[in-house]
Amino acid sequence: MHKAKSHSKPRPAGRAAKHPESLAAQAPGSQSVDAPDPGRGPRLLFFSGGSAMHGLARELRLHTHNSIHLVPPFDSGGSSGALRQAFDMPAIGDLRSRLIALASPDLPGAHELEVFFEYRLPEQGDNASLRLRINTQLETLGSALAYQDPERFEGLRCSLQGFLDCMPASFSLRGACLGNLVLTGAYLQAGRDLELASERVSAILGTLGTVRCTVADALHLSARLDSGEIILGQHRLTGKEVHPLQSGIGETWLSATLEDPRPRHCDLPAANHQRIISADALIYAPGSFHTSLMAHFQPRGVGAAIAANRGVKIYIPNLGLDPELRDRTPLQALGFLVKTLHQSTGDSLPTKAVLSHLLLDHGQREQFPPEAVESLGIKPLYRDLTGPEHAYYAPDKVIENLLGILGPRPPSRL
Repeated sequence: MHKAKSHSKPRPAGRAAKHPESLAAQAPGSQSVDAPDPGRGPRLLFFSGGSAMHGLARELRLHTHNSIHLVPPFDSGGSSGALRQAFDMPAIGDLRSRLIALASPDLPGAHELEVFFEYRLPEQGDNASLRLRINTQLETLGSALAYQDPERFEGLRCSLQGFLDCMPASFSLRGACLGNLVLTGAYLQAGRDLELASERVSAILGTLGTVRCTVADALHLSARLDSGEIILGQHRLTGKEVHPLQSGIGETWLSATLEDPRPRHCDLPAANHQRIISADALIYAPGSFHTSLMAHFQPRGVGAAIAANRGVKIYIPNLGLDPELRDRTPLQALGFLVKTLHQSTGDSLPTKAVLSHLLLDHGQREQFPPEAVESLGIKPLYRDLTGPEHAYYAPDKVIENLLGILGPRPPSRL
C-alpha cells in the first residue's frame, strides 16, 4: 500500500483549518466549510483500503465525524487469510485498520486500545503460551480502561472470548493480530452479521465516522495478467507476500475459493447503497490500484449507486510507484478507472456522473497533462498536496482541498 505520510503539525481536535477558495457558488444561508463542529461535518465517502488512507483518516477526525469508509474484504494473506480459512469469512484486516485510524483520541484508554488492537502475537510458540500473551495484553489494557469505562472494556473482552471459544483446535495463534481476533469474535457472536459486528467494535473504539466492508461475502480476488496467466488470491497480486508480478494485470473478478477461478457474483448491500447515494461527495482514494480501489467495483450495484449520487466524485491517484500498475502509466490507469466505472453503471452516462474531478499535486502535472485529463471529461485540479520532500501526501493539505472542492454547504443531515 502507498502511505499518505503527514508532515504537518497536529491541530487540536475539533478545530477546522482554513480551506482553499471553493469551487461551488455560495448559497444563501449555507454553512461555511470553516464550521468548527466536526459533528456537523460533511459526509465524504471513501472507496479505499489498507494503510494508504491511515494519515488521511486521522486528519479527517478534525474536520468531520460523518465520513464513510468502504473497504474491500477480499484479502487472502496474513492474519486475515488465516482467519478466512478457519471461519469461511470475509477479510477484516482493512476494516480493523480504518476503525483504529478513526478512533477517538479523547476517550479513556484510547492509546492503550490502539496498542491492543494493533498488537501481533509472536511467530514462535504454541497456542498455550500465546494465550498467556493475550491475557497479559488484556490485563494491561484493563488497567487503563476497565475502571474508567467498564462497558467498553467488557465489550472487547467478550468479543475476544467469543473468538477463543470458537477457535478450531487446528488454528495457530502465531502472528495473529489481536484486533482481528476481536473483530472475528464480534462477527461470530453477531451471527456472522458483519454490519452489526462493525458497529459493535466501532462503539468500543469510539470511531468518529462509519467504516464498513463493501460487501460481507467471503469471496477472493482473481486476476488475468497480460501474459494470459490467471492468479487466484489478493496476496499473490500485491507483491508483498510473494514476488512482484512479472506481467501487468489485465482484468480482475471475484471467485469463491483460491482453487476455483470461476467468477462468482455478489450484490452491494442495501445499507451501503444508501450510504453511497446520500454522501456529499465520493472519493476514490490513494492505494494499491487493483486490490484497494478497483476491487470495490466488482459487486453488482456499486456503479448504479455511484451514478445515482449527485455530489462530486474525486479521484486522488498515488504519488509513488504502484507494483500493481506494472507497464501502465498513471494516465492509462485513469483511463482504466473511467472505463470500469462506465461499465459498472450499465448506462451511457457522461464521465462526470461517475468521476468529476482529479485532485493532483503540482508535481503530477506531467503525468496527468490538463488536455489529456479534460479529454476524458474530468476536471483536473493541481494543488499543493505534499510535504517538504514531495514524496508523500500531507494529510492536512489533502483534506482541506477536498473540503474546498465540496464548497459551502448546508449542515449534514444527521
